[in-house]
Parts: sequence; C-alpha cells; structure tokens
Amino acid sequence: MQDSAKKPLPYFVVITYSFDPEVVAIIFDTYEKACEFIRNDFASERKIDEIENKWEIDENVTKCEEGYAVLGTIYPSGSKTETTTWRIARIAEL
Repeated sequence: MQDSAKKPLPYFVVITYSFDPEVVAIIFDTYEKACEFIRNDFASERKIDEIENKWEIDENVTKCEEGYAVLGTIYPSGSKTETTTWRIARIAEL
C-alpha cells in the first residue's frame, strides 16, 4: 500500500570547519527554519569571535546570505584565515 501523503523530506544545515574534520548536520522541517538558524548561528559565532575573543574577522571571506554563510577568522596564532561554513542540504529521494 502506497502512502499518497508522503512526509516532505527534511532540510539539513551542514556546518563545516577548515580547521577541523568534524561536520555537523542539524535537521529542520522547513527551509525557512534552516535559513533562520544559519542567520542566528552565524551572528552568534561572529560575536564570539569578534567581540568576546577579539579575533580579527576577514571581511574578504565573511558573508551571510539566504541559505549560506561563511565566517572567516584570523586567529592570533597565525595569519591564515580559517573558516566556518553553513549551508542547506537535502537528501534526494531516488
């Protein structure tokens, strides 16, 4: 028996780090909720890096758009920009 009212596939916010092999995936039931999470988490991480830790933000790399964000931070220990990236993904149904 087929279910004619299939539940919509979820959205994932995938967070990756240039300085760590860890990948985080957080499930959301709507695209809008996933976008809101990215905006809020990006703002929170930027505040921590820039204001609390007093680290330099690389404005040439840093951006926050609908469904995607990159935070570029230059840590005091080096001159290389390290990044945290947020993006929305979905699992394809084949």
